Amino acid sequence: MKSVFAILIIAITAQVGFSQSENSFGIVIGQSSIIGDIRSEYFNGVSSEIYYKQKVNSFLNYEPSLHFSRNHGLSEELFVPGIISSTNWFPSYRNTNFIIFQNFSSSINLWSDRLTIEPKIGIGIGNSKTKLDVLDSNNMPYNNIEVESGFLTNDQDFLANIREIHDGTYETQAFENKGLINIRDDKINIYYTVAIRILYDFSNSFSIGFNHSYILQNSDYLDGVKFGSESIRANSDDIIQSSQILFEYRFSNYNTLNYD
Repeated sequence: MKSVFAILIIAITAQVGFSQSENSFGIVIGQSSIIGDIRSEYFNGVSSEIYYKQKVNSFLNYEPSLHFSRNHGLSEELFVPGIISSTNWFPSYRNTNFIIFQNFSSSINLWSDRLTIEPKIGIGIGNSKTKLDVLDSNNMPYNNIEVESGFLTNDQDFLANIREIHDGTYETQAFENKGLINIRDDKINIYYTVAIRILYDFSNSFSIGFNHSYILQNSDYLDGVKFGSESIRANSDDIIQSSQILFEYRFSNYNTLNYD
């Protein structure tokens, strides 16, 4: 029932066109990582977003947006053989997300007219795919990786050694939750986002700023595994977080409020 309600909200807001004296187009680029069970490689993830901001009134904005992010992570914990790997292994993942959001934000002027803070919330639909690096270049499991990496001898560089051992192909599909809509191998699900950004106006038409966002999808498998180790059994959904710089261009449109 919640999923049906969410789709209705997305469909309805997608049909609403607000046009007043000031609309904006923005590009957001930055870092991305997953808050989950596996250690995320914070500066190895990337994210980007484009949005079109339409003023509803002096306080509220409506923003459709398109989000892309790619995240990487490597576990510090040794996993024993199981369904995914037939040998001891260290989960290493690559996660990719494409999401269409319908957002609402609010513009609040701070100490001057040039500086604005904008909290934002949104709901969207999209697809996430996570793959694991389980097999070597010969499509065989990484044998004795706990020995070769120095994990068993407490080598402080064992994570760097694991990265050198792994071939970085991410050939194994991680488990995925059942999709709200399934299109071949793609599972389409509902996503929620909350963000805050700070904008500085360089001119009447151009701003630069900082954006920080969190994206939640009802899944504990964005990082490829459900638990952080064989002994750590946390049950919490994974969260995509991003820190980004943004560039926004404003233009005028003097049409009246309309609904298509």
